[in-house]
Amino acid sequence: MVVALFSSAMAFGQYYYWPGLPGNPGGLNNDIEEPKGYHDQQGTGWAGVQGPSGSATWSAAQNIPFTFNFNGANRSQYKVSTTGVVTFDITASSAPSAGAVALPNANVPDNSICVLGLDIVGSNDYVISKTFGTSPNRQHWIHFASATVAGNSQTYTYWSIVLEETTNNVYIVDQRHAGTLGSFSLGLQFSSSSAVSVQGSPNLAPLAGGDNTPVDNFHYTFIQGTQPQHDVANLGITNINEIELLTNAPFNIGAEILNLGSATVNTLDMHYQVNGGTVYTSPAGSLNLNFGQSTTVTHANAWTPTASGQYEIAFWTSNINGNPDASPGNDTAYFSVIVVTSSPERIVVIEEKTGTWCGWCPRGTVGMEYMDATYGSTSATIAVHNNDPMVVQEYDSNIGAVAPGGYPGSSVDRILGPDPNQQDLEQAYNDRRAAPTYAQVMEPEFVSYDWTTRKLMVKVQVKFTASVTGNYRIAMALTEDNVTGTSSGYDMANYYSYQSQNLPLTGAGKDWQQEPNPVPATDMVYNHVARAIPEGFFGKAGVIPNSVTAGTIYEHTFEYTLKQGESIMDFAAIGMVTNHDTYEILNAKKVKINSIISIDENYLNSLMSIKVAPNPASDYANIILTLNEGMDISYNVVNAMGQEVLAQEVGELYEGTTRLGLDVSEFAPGMYILNINAKGYTLSKKIIVD
Repeated sequence: MVVALFSSAMAFGQYYYWPGLPGNPGGLNNDIEEPKGYHDQQGTGWAGVQGPSGSATWSAAQNIPFTFNFNGANRSQYKVSTTGVVTFDITASSAPSAGAVALPNANVPDNSICVLGLDIVGSNDYVISKTFGTSPNRQHWIHFASATVAGNSQTYTYWSIVLEETTNNVYIVDQRHAGTLGSFSLGLQFSSSSAVSVQGSPNLAPLAGGDNTPVDNFHYTFIQGTQPQHDVANLGITNINEIELLTNAPFNIGAEILNLGSATVNTLDMHYQVNGGTVYTSPAGSLNLNFGQSTTVTHANAWTPTASGQYEIAFWTSNINGNPDASPGNDTAYFSVIVVTSSPERIVVIEEKTGTWCGWCPRGTVGMEYMDATYGSTSATIAVHNNDPMVVQEYDSNIGAVAPGGYPGSSVDRILGPDPNQQDLEQAYNDRRAAPTYAQVMEPEFVSYDWTTRKLMVKVQVKFTASVTGNYRIAMALTEDNVTGTSSGYDMANYYSYQSQNLPLTGAGKDWQQEPNPVPATDMVYNHVARAIPEGFFGKAGVIPNSVTAGTIYEHTFEYTLKQGESIMDFAAIGMVTNHDTYEILNAKKVKINSIISIDENYLNSLMSIKVAPNPASDYANIILTLNEGMDISYNVVNAMGQEVLAQEVGELYEGTTRLGLDVSEFAPGMYILNINAKGYTLSKKIIVD
């Protein structure tokens, strides 16, 4: 909830402003807030405008991709300073120095937009630009990426200045911060004696947190004209969740409202409507809501749905102090709620971003092991590797859409993004387990496995408990436990090595503070490693219709061919159903392949091949074993009477071909059976001694 951001209106002849509202303006820009180098690698369309400089510097003149009116004149170009100023006076020569100062200020050119208090000076600091949307509703973003707080090199701060087509609004977007937050001066300067500033400047503290997505952003809106007296905006419907149990009815319907008018709001009327039906009206009095202040109001008439299903709620306000609202376009909020009679058990999916190069990732390894050991029957853990031998490109390329930011990181049901330590993962898991759902995923069903081609086929089935509309998809991930390797790429970086932490980092069989950096590959075993996500990260489209009928089962069979070295007996299949519009995993189900697959000698045939040469043999033969993965081997030889004549413990052999000597010089002529034992199974080969 946004509360009491500002206490009084700030109106001027040229412009007035709205206080900090949540999110990005218009929702057009959902890009990740990272340094320019990240955007270059991702190819997201950002253009470099101005790099770091040790002194205040102007960029070259930049073109605006549409007609934009600022302070009564159409503008086609602008320049940006490394100190947070966008000016339409492209003849300006001296850029203002870094630091927050009150506006107007003689060092700031006429007709400028200011975010004073930052400095593009560090190696990661850059001004970049990008245009979002389509004509006639485009936004041109001028983004100060990973800027330095003026005078403090141990910080970073992200802001944007946005020019909007048609409305000619100016937005200043508060995006991301770390370290000492600093003080800022936000506003528009028209001349050396005329400006409009956000209240609190030049000592304004940022509102946004450290998340690198718009989820915690705020934006200030500057509008040409005179501020109206009566303007209440609806920030969103409250008191009700996206999924509700019918048994919890009746539901109180409310909204968070914000006064954007110059007059104090004392009374207004509230209205709500469900699925376009009856309009319910009730008054709200004794508000005493000044400009920039927000509060939550609750309608006097509670709502009781009569059946399960999907409902669309509209909530709006009117009649402010007995007067019409000057901007009715921001009065109404909409909310979709799905009501269910019962909720299937929710299986929570945890996707961890990790890599063997990531020295802090043992924290995630420990957290994931804890979740699997503690909540293994009601969770599905997936380690998504990056830039190491276990990477799956389709998974790695898309995980950032639901788990943005650095490593280690995580996504819980693709809507929560906690740090993957034990405590935060457990909290996110508990939050999701408590949330009702309207979709059930049945246990993935084994269809077939070809031991020769190593092709696996698994069916995933989904059933909804309410008739709903939406963009739903079925997905499946495959993971493998007990993954090892011998190359240096399997060495695990460990920044916890011999360092004192607040809490010992112990888990996955190790006290990581007592382990070296890196932990050698020979000491590492990796679990719940993502091996495939057939049909793509976002799932199979077209299986579930847009209009879902309650009780209907929707299914899809996924295929995957195991690669060399992957062991089917260590695989797990995780079936999922997602809301593709939000990426949320509505439910899931996990099954270990070894619990559903039929095992016979074909299993060992898939892991090894055996030759005996020469055969027949007279005194000496070679047992030639070719292994697809490392394993412990023993063998024995029995004669035609079934009597054991030789037994040998070989021990662990590595992937590849090994020759074992077999002395048959003391064997009587005849037929013998060589039994190779591994992983609890036996393969046999006939030997003739002449």
